[in-house]
Amino acid sequence: MQTVDTPFPGRPINDRQYLTSAAELAAAFADLPEAVAETLRIADACDQMHLTRDRFVPSFNGAAADEQSGLLAQLVEAGLRERYPRRLWAKVRPRLAEELRIIGALGLAGYFLLVWDVCRWAREQGIRCAGRGSAAGSVVCYVLRIANVDAYARDITPARFLNEERTESLPDIDVDFARDGRDHVLDYILRRYGAAHVAMTGTYVRYHVRSAVRDLGRALALPPEEIDSLAKSLPHLACDQLEGREDVYPDLRHSQWAAPRFAMLRQVIPRLAGIPRHLGTHLGGVVITEAPLADLVGVQHAARLWETQEGDWQPFAVIQGDKEDVEDRLTKFDCLCLPMFSVLEDANRWVRARQPGFEVFDLPLDDEATYARLRRSETHGAFEVGSPAQRALHARLHCDCFEPLVAALALIRPGPMHTGMPEHYLRRRHGQEAIDYWLPELEPVLAKTYGVLVYQEQVIEVARIAAGLTAAEADLLRRSISHYRSREAMDELGRDFCAKAVAQGHSAEVAESLFESVRGFAGYGFCESHSAAFADTAYRSVYLIEHHPAEYFAALMRHQPMGFYPVHTLVGVARRRGVRILPPDLNHGPARTEGSDSEIRLGLAQIKRISVATAERLVATRPHRTLGDLQRAARLPRDQLMCLVRAGACDGLTGPRGEPAHRRMLLWLVQEMPRLPDEPEEAEGRLDLGNLDPAPDPRLREMSEWDQVAGEWDVLGFSPTAHPVALARRAVERYGLSPAAVVRGSEPGTAHRVCGLVIRPHRPPTKTGRNTLFFDLEDESGVIPITCFRDVYQRDGQVVLHNPVVMVAGRVDDRTGQGLIADRVMALPNHEEFASTHARTLY
Repeated sequence: MQTVDTPFPGRPINDRQYLTSAAELAAAFADLPEAVAETLRIADACDQMHLTRDRFVPSFNGAAADEQSGLLAQLVEAGLRERYPRRLWAKVRPRLAEELRIIGALGLAGYFLLVWDVCRWAREQGIRCAGRGSAAGSVVCYVLRIANVDAYARDITPARFLNEERTESLPDIDVDFARDGRDHVLDYILRRYGAAHVAMTGTYVRYHVRSAVRDLGRALALPPEEIDSLAKSLPHLACDQLEGREDVYPDLRHSQWAAPRFAMLRQVIPRLAGIPRHLGTHLGGVVITEAPLADLVGVQHAARLWETQEGDWQPFAVIQGDKEDVEDRLTKFDCLCLPMFSVLEDANRWVRARQPGFEVFDLPLDDEATYARLRRSETHGAFEVGSPAQRALHARLHCDCFEPLVAALALIRPGPMHTGMPEHYLRRRHGQEAIDYWLPELEPVLAKTYGVLVYQEQVIEVARIAAGLTAAEADLLRRSISHYRSREAMDELGRDFCAKAVAQGHSAEVAESLFESVRGFAGYGFCESHSAAFADTAYRSVYLIEHHPAEYFAALMRHQPMGFYPVHTLVGVARRRGVRILPPDLNHGPARTEGSDSEIRLGLAQIKRISVATAERLVATRPHRTLGDLQRAARLPRDQLMCLVRAGACDGLTGPRGEPAHRRMLLWLVQEMPRLPDEPEEAEGRLDLGNLDPAPDPRLREMSEWDQVAGEWDVLGFSPTAHPVALARRAVERYGLSPAAVVRGSEPGTAHRVCGLVIRPHRPPTKTGRNTLFFDLEDESGVIPITCFRDVYQRDGQVVLHNPVVMVAGRVDDRTGQGLIADRVMALPNHEEFASTHARTLY
């Protein structure tokens, strides 16, 4: 990389950093007037580019518009008969007819058929899929089996998704596919519609503070170790949000940000706010066009690859622009990856092996034990409801059926949280606050949420009923509010809303109160259809945790990384449920992690640097007696051998002479083993494979327990041997520490001191706007949530953010009765094990 001290040699040095004027050019070419004249002639001959607002909607199989509409209507009618009982057909048809009318008016019949075709193919291949977002609120999507939310039964308005008056963008459909099948779906789309007609949408990755520090630091030739240390010490903020924020972020005060040697960084970084760093690939946005894409937009090959059905890896074309650049002219289909579908599929398969006929996706949503687990907030590792914020909400929500679960997913969002909606919802649900619908006409809309605005669809219905807007106009109002308008623009929207509400005969006071609640969605809120879709998946994950923990947590470990919690937390939860965790075993374990009944057998692919293909090769070539046997059969790089040893997978091997082998001996043997050449022919011709078993040094002693735990933690993400806090328990007993399990069983307000690993510290938005630090603390007995309010965060936040293990003194939270409200947070610098270099593996 070129630095400011070593400019690019091919760039000429000059003093003109501006566009030369016409007069200067004429003077410079005074001796060649014909050159100037020829330049003007060529410029005049160029055609003017006319940018159009034409929309390019794909057709299905090249059919005409009326043929596509007819086919869609046939499929919808067939789906109606499959999805609904006969007694509801006549009631559902008017809703379907209205949606089909809007689809036809927008010219989207071909688009719906295209998405239906992709979902149909995925189901035929056994790839789990389901629609999410606003599209899940469409009854057409439900009967086409694009989505699984019954929008008719839930009485969800279609205006959030289908709006014929929307002019700035076309509606798009988001569909989740299982992680291990999503690339096959992309391959099908590419083969079905042609490489020239398919591309992923791009996304501009913009500079934030940490990436700006790293890139600018390299350009300024700062030492790499200083750049890395500084970047890690800074909060995750936009480039123009650092200046003068030392009083807000303690990690900024304790960093080297103010050091004189970083003066140039401090001067330049704010200028990078909003500047794109590079063009990335959208997570799932796929654009399909009838005309070649290159005739409509710029495209390039993405760095990202996807796997074809033949097992090859191919680059996907990506549009040179982000999704906002294409949404107003091209139809986008979000082909998203949901790892939880793969988890549920694997767990379902293992349970079905013991219980033929079991199908987790067909279970009714009425299991009392599942709701009891939600009420106890014992949902670590569950989909969407396992985060600390969701668990704190469920501790007070007392969920006893599906509807509060749907609301919970929408309540823990920036918009509702900023306006205090969760507190109003909880108090009204428990009869501690009177339910107020503002207007009697709004009761049917707000009854399911106790008069609290929770969903985007409710905003549309409130605007339609209270202000007399059409459904399309109400959705435009919602979109306008959601785009973070300035205060002046928001006030203008409020005046217009109130005037229309008063014109409908409502009081100015009611109109203003309604708009204040509506404007809360200037922060991001969920639509009901999306919450219902995710709540269905969340329920099934909690059901498996309650009834089949071994299968569920084995599947969760197999598909890491995913979710809120690291793997060591998930392992601890499984162990406390009575699940036995068997370490990876080179000669007896599976290639990939498996679960059955009350046992999880870790697979070799769970080990760092060991791919699934490598793990399967190791299983296929066993048994292995010594490291030499292993290397002759599998021919692994040295770093992979060391990872296998550190994970304990080689504990069953012997030394070269059949003597018992401990891990330190095996690591020494790996280091002494001759390096194998890359080519097998070269190895066979030049290396005596019989020399792969060097004699061990007799002075080698077994590892300490701490070294063994640290090694396992580094390559597995946890330790099958012991929890690191358990190893330190005796050394820290003098502090009078309570295990996490004791804290969870204590009365609210009880004082405790606890010690544990810091899990996922974060600073979400709060109603007061004050920074509050939340994190979980994990020891060998459990996990407890910790809350550091402003004063404690300002004083001790740096300790939490930059130490893997901390000690917390505090009192049990009065509201949830589970976590601690911290009074003090301290590091453990004097404990030799946590202060050693091995502690880095705990980060």
